[in-house]
Amino acid sequence: MAETAALLSDEVFPAVPIRQWVISFPFPLRYLFAAHPQAMGKVLGIVANFSGSLFTLPAGELGFAVGYEHREQDGFFQPDAVVVAGESAGVPSSATSGGYDVDEFFLELNIPILAEAPFANLLAP
Repeated sequence: MAETAALLSDEVFPAVPIRQWVISFPFPLRYLFAAHPQAMGKVLGIVANFSGSLFTLPAGELGFAVGYEHREQDGFFQPDAVVVAGESAGVPSSATSGGYDVDEFFLELNIPILAEAPFANLLAP
């Protein structure tokens, strides 16, 4: 896997000052997996963001940002017979499973309207 990541980073993707790769589970899921190995889940996240300037207007550059995010999360919990019967020290529970998929898109524009006008500097963040 490290060789594939190195190939992608060095030869496929363009050179950028900062590139971050994160493959991780949230802390609540880490605890759940460690404490209850019969509880499992699948998490997938894909994120793509692009930003830049399109062209220059009289008041400044027209900036944009566009992006996409896809998330999938599925999981299940299968307690043993003692837990289901309520004969353990914990709360009785039954088997459960579920999941969801989400697709999100966004587009942002930074359109400069005023430049070097009275009180225009008050509009800047």
